[in-house]
Amino acid sequence: MSATRFLIPAAGLALAIAAPGLARRGQAQAEMANQHLSAIVLLQRWAQAIYHFLPAQDGGCEPTFGEWVDNGDGTFTQVNQTADCTRIVNTSYGGQFDFYDQAITYSNGIREQLQVRPVERFNEAPGKVHFDHRFSTGDHVEYDQELQQETALDADGNPISGLNFWYALISRGSVRLASGQHLQFELRQTKSFDCYNFFNDSFLPEEVCDEWFVFNEELGVLVPRPDRLHVSLGDGTPVGTLDLAIPTADPFAGVPDFFQNVTGTFVLGNRTMDVLLIPNSPDDPDFPRWKFWQTSGRGYQGMFQLGVDFSGGGQAFDSRGRRRRLQFAARWNRSGIGTVILPNGQTRPGGPTSGALEFGNLKWSGLATAFGPTPGL
Repeated sequence: MSATRFLIPAAGLALAIAAPGLARRGQAQAEMANQHLSAIVLLQRWAQAIYHFLPAQDGGCEPTFGEWVDNGDGTFTQVNQTADCTRIVNTSYGGQFDFYDQAITYSNGIREQLQVRPVERFNEAPGKVHFDHRFSTGDHVEYDQELQQETALDADGNPISGLNFWYALISRGSVRLASGQHLQFELRQTKSFDCYNFFNDSFLPEEVCDEWFVFNEELGVLVPRPDRLHVSLGDGTPVGTLDLAIPTADPFAGVPDFFQNVTGTFVLGNRTMDVLLIPNSPDDPDFPRWKFWQTSGRGYQGMFQLGVDFSGGGQAFDSRGRRRRLQFAARWNRSGIGTVILPNGQTRPGGPTSGALEFGNLKWSGLATAFGPTPGL
């Protein structure tokens, strides 16, 4: 099936209006709404995949963390359970951080098999690691993580085995859905608070500092650049792209900074949309999370309010001239499915493009770590 299905509205937003001019305008507004619903699903799914911030829903199970069991063949096994009754079996091979498996069974019966294997070593530590997620639904996610590091040296300038200054991480890979849809992605993350290698009492090379850090005029120091995500929808020539810059509060732990806005751009077909995720106030009982979503494009601006799970609603208005004419109003659930109201009063079912919808529904544990579960940790 062609990857261009990303352009087909999942809920069918085509309009049948008698007047051709009104029909064209109504169709354009419906496509604009469709792009918004596609964008919010992609934003929600990637935020969860990267930061794992949505808590497991209470499914009536008691969370458990099992003891590691020595299988006598160089492998160790641990069985855990989450509050939503997801069962996770960890298998560690020889206690290596970057050599492990996870067998995950979700409460709805879907199974995910994660296999993590080292590709390259760097000073006797993980350097490049391959991750392979296979699902009982036929979906497949795989990627490589390249750890950007500098070797720690002893007083004589000799490398200290297994000890490195880890300052950045690059993840590159693809998502292939059972329907034939395809996404490619690259995530660039700074992992140190600054470009000073405290092991060696020296700074990283200038070109490295420029790539992963930026000067903060208010603080007067270099700070980590935001996490930078690029996603291409489709094989070969992409039918859409998503680019996000997500500030972090703790780059090493991968914690978003909810005192700063997320900025980005979503392109679908020939439509370009700027996006802005705005956090809620620290006084909000649901803090921290992203509560408001602003969009802008050719001739329009949108303002929407988000729930904890990225469900939400709001309106987009014409930004040309003094009159704030409605382009569309929408309300949607976590999957991006909902209702779109057009200026002519027509109410239509709305939803993301089919590829975005399927990716949003993918039961995926998210990006894993090169430093996986091992006995003793």
